[in-house]
Amino acid sequence: MSHQHALVWFDHRQAHVMHITPDDVEKSVVHPAQPRLNLHHKSGVIGTGRQPEDQAYYHALVEALKGEQEILVVGPAHAKLQLVKHTHHH
Repeated sequence: MSHQHALVWFDHRQAHVMHITPDDVEKSVVHPAQPRLNLHHKSGVIGTGRQPEDQAYYHALVEALKGEQEILVVGPAHAKLQLVKHTHHH
């Protein structure tokens, strides 16, 4: 079925994708290959203390949304910002 609108709710552990048409809603879930239990390293680590972003997860999410004309992204602020950055970069 051809879709043109989508809604995605996601965080760093999973993404719920809904492709929407006037007659149907198609749902799917995208998971990262390596789920992150913590977003931060142990204290005393040099650098920001944050784990690197999972670019493969963002890429899989973008692929799941391919072809959509309008996309509403909801979820935690940091995750949304990282997805937008990934999308613009690639």
